[in-house]
Order: sequence, then C-alpha cells, then structure tokens
Amino acid sequence: MAEYVDSVVLRGIFDSRRNLTVEAEIRFDDGATGVASAPVAIAPGRRERARVDVTALGALDDLPVYAGVRDRLTGAPASSQKRFDEILDGIAGAGVNVQVALSMAFARARCASEGVPLSTYISGIGATRPKVPSPLVNVFSGGIHSGDPQMPFQEIMVAPAAASLPDNLRLALAVYEDIESLVRARYADCGYSSAGGLRMRGLVFGQALEHLSSVIERRFPGEDVGIGVDVAAEHLRRGGVSSARYAVGDRLLRGEELSELLAGLSARHPIRYLEDPFDPADVVSWKEFSRQLPEGQYLCGDDLFATDERRMSGELATCAVIKLTQCGTLTRGIRAARAARRMGMALCVSHRSGETEDCGVCDLAVGLAAEFIKVGGPSADRMAKYNQLVRLEIQLREGLPVA
Repeated sequence: MAEYVDSVVLRGIFDSRRNLTVEAEIRFDDGATGVASAPVAIAPGRRERARVDVTALGALDDLPVYAGVRDRLTGAPASSQKRFDEILDGIAGAGVNVQVALSMAFARARCASEGVPLSTYISGIGATRPKVPSPLVNVFSGGIHSGDPQMPFQEIMVAPAAASLPDNLRLALAVYEDIESLVRARYADCGYSSAGGLRMRGLVFGQALEHLSSVIERRFPGEDVGIGVDVAAEHLRRGGVSSARYAVGDRLLRGEELSELLAGLSARHPIRYLEDPFDPADVVSWKEFSRQLPEGQYLCGDDLFATDERRMSGELATCAVIKLTQCGTLTRGIRAARAARRMGMALCVSHRSGETEDCGVCDLAVGLAAEFIKVGGPSADRMAKYNQLVRLEIQLREGLPVA
C-alpha cells in the first residue's frame, strides 16, 4: 500500500478550444500513478474560485508557482484524499484549475494503488450507491457561446428520461440529427459551438424551442423526452442588484418579467430542466419562481451555488450543478453534493466549454449518483464522454471493472 507521494509533474496542454490548461501527474512510492487535467470555462461565474493562467506548453516545473506546488506536495501522505486536498487548499496561488488537476490525479493514483475504478472510489468517499445519470444533450448554443442577442439562453438541450443510457442516447441523438438537418436547410450560417451545440444567425430562442418541441412530438410521441434550458442569467444581467434587468433579445426585463416569460415557455414546451434562470444575487426572483415551479420540472442552480456547500439552499432550487472547477478539489465537490442531498436536491454534474480528453466528469457523475450529466452536444471531443458513460453503464450492470 502506498505511503507517500513520490513525484508530482505539471504540464501545460491544449483544451478543446486550443487554449492552454494544466495536466497533473502524481506518482506514489508503490509506483501507482494518476493523471488528470482541468477543463476551462469560457466565462467563469463571479462566485467561482480564481484560476491561474497557463502560459506555457509542456513542462511547467521550472515556473515558480508550479515549482512551489510540486515541492509542497512531494512527500505528502498518500493514504487520504481528504488530507491531500487539505494540503492543496493551503497552497497560496495554486489556482482552482491546478487544484482540480492535482486532486483528480491523486484520486486516480489512489485507484491504481487500490485496484478500484474511479467511480467506485468516489462513491466510497461520498457514501453513495453509483448510478448512471440521464444525459442533457446540448442542441442549440446561445448566450456567450453565440454572441447573438436573439439567442440569449446559453443552452437549449434535449432531456430524455428512458430506462437506460443506450435508450437515452438513442432518443437524444435522433432528435439532434433531425434538428441539425432542419436548421441546415433553413439557415445559411450554421455551425457548432465549442461545446458541440448548433449555432446560427437569424434563429430566435422561441423558434429554437418550437423546432425542438416539434421534432420531439413528431418523432417520439408518448415517449419520455423533454427539454432542458440553461438561461445562464448571470451573463444577461444589466445594472446593479436592486435595479437588475435581464437582456433578452431586444428587451430589458425585470426579474418578474423574466419569470413570466419562462413560465409561459414552460407551459408551451416540455421543459423538464431549467438552469440559472436568474442572477445569483436576485434571491427574490429565485424564491418566487421556486414556489410556482411546474410539477416535474427541475430548477437548477449553477452560478447560484458555485459548488459550495455553504451556499446550497433547497428554498431556492431543487437541483444543484456540480463542477470541480468551481470549487477546486474532489473533497469540496463531494461535500457540496452531500450538502445538496441533505436539502433534498437533485444533482447535475457538468463539463466546461474547454474540455480535454479527461473523462473524469463521467466517473464523478456516476460516483455521486447524479440525476443528470451535461457533457455537451454529440460531436467531436464530447463523444469521448458519452463513450465513457457507456462503459460505466456496462460496469454497473455487469459488475465489470472499468479503469
């Protein structure tokens, strides 16, 4: 059994948007090794912990901030995730991205030393029974991912709720492919966001919801297929908290007006999942909206909670997004998830816009027994995440080990 951290290596690598991010490799004295990397948000919420900019590709060991982290962690005890993450928390200037890479690399080294899958390791710490979440598959990208004021909502997703992951992916991909064909025939300027969602000029958010509802009703009548909407309202807010307005198309809406708009959309479309409909500081709007939530709809807080156990509140939302790049370490992420559970909330584990080949987000979702997972649209690098979910589903169903 490993006793201490023998070596720590930090590297600058590319994310999926060709920006630099950090990768960590940790080796224990028994030879067990773990590697992990940190995804990068296009625009972190203001409640998230600060990250450090990665400015070099390749070895980072000679740069002072990284050398200090390496020296502090070399020789650290290898027996406890909690203890390792506490040491990480005490390193000034490490940055949330460096912490995520190191914390998850340590977790993978522990898994290698113990001979257990990462999802099983996480479930052991979190005291959960692992399960595969339902995917929220990004269809339309808007907001900061499009730059088009007529598509202010950050993501419009298909939200299937079949009995198995293969059925959920079959439903979601069929809807996506129909939508893709439809918009390519109608809109000249059609492309893809960094998260794999469709984006085009000339499409209004109301039309996007109409297209998605129409395809769902036509292709899968009677099947359990809904819609997810990530408003990402922090990026729509204009003005101070007391006089906040939300930029939606060519309108500036007060909190109650945005609430009415979203309630109307929910009445016309099968919106099952609604994320960050208001700015984190607009507590009045959160509370009022949560009181009139339609039956079966999840109201989810992302920037609202920022994966912080101290911010969790079942009075404001019925679901919490979990992102390690908001909180820094696996221990903090698990604590936030457990705090949400104690308040009766569901969980949605989420990727970021700049991803790497690291599929740890999938193991985290399964290990936490999350209800939902967001890994983007079914294109390019995001397919690696969907493939990992397939592997984990087989592991749980058949009891097979998956590294």
